[in-house]
Amino acid sequence: MVRPRTALIARREALGFSQESFAEKLGAHSGTVGRWERGESDPQPWRRRRIADALGISLDELDDMISHLDEQPPQVAVVELTVLGCEPRFPRPGHPCSGYLLQAGADVVWVDAGAGTFVELQRRVDLADLSIVWISSLRPDYWSDLVVAWNAYANDDSLPRLRVVGPPGWGERLDGAVGRQGAAAEVFDVHELSDGLEAVAGGIRLRAYAAHNSSPRYALRAEVAGKVVVYSLASGPYGTLADLANGTTLLAVEVEENCSLEDVAAVAASGGRVLVTYPGGVDKVVRHRLRQQLGPDVEIARPGLTLRL
Repeated sequence: MVRPRTALIARREALGFSQESFAEKLGAHSGTVGRWERGESDPQPWRRRRIADALGISLDELDDMISHLDEQPPQVAVVELTVLGCEPRFPRPGHPCSGYLLQAGADVVWVDAGAGTFVELQRRVDLADLSIVWISSLRPDYWSDLVVAWNAYANDDSLPRLRVVGPPGWGERLDGAVGRQGAAAEVFDVHELSDGLEAVAGGIRLRAYAAHNSSPRYALRAEVAGKVVVYSLASGPYGTLADLANGTTLLAVEVEENCSLEDVAAVAASGGRVLVTYPGGVDKVVRHRLRQQLGPDVEIARPGLTLRL
């Protein structure tokens, strides 16, 4: 149940702060302040002194405001998928490599950490609010910004330890990039994907489906608040993708050498909305072909696109 903290909201507004200006004063993201005020999450203990000082109240008064939640009818969590980047192989200015942000209330999943996505991630959420990182492939354009994230977490003691799940050997890859054995485990909770592996991030249930490919790749099925999101790097190698996509709310597919539009169309017929990333960009001819194959409502991925489910 989502219940707003009206006393906290009233105090902020009485001081003339908007959510954005209050977040800026705290060094937080406005979305994080919004989640505190809606009662979707609580401020971390290390933030509370700064919040109290900004509001001109004591810590005890702040704790009372945080603990007081006004009664509201039950609400269904809003589920959003945001494209952080979708550029294949290497980033271009304004076009990061693969990365997505899956949010449902206070639950936040960073799916794939391609080059350039770490900056885009921070435009939208506070690092302290991340629930889990899910890496689908060990190709550099899917995980290289995890090295940058490691550096951020290693040098900021205020950030909570972050759970990271990726293909077998991802920890050793990160160790090599940092130049120290065991570096990944020093900063992150290291977990490796396997076919059928499940992970839970608050109210989001994640499940991995292995691809039969020369390098480890994993499709992701996420279930939350009655919604189902499936994310796949390619459809061709996944023998079970048609079953995996059955009944989906959103099917997000990156079309590449192993994945034809015909493959996607066949799979999409059993699901709901479709989000497509197309290699080399989308001109008028490609856009027409996509819509001809997948229907006029197909969503074509671009950085910053947010789909509310």
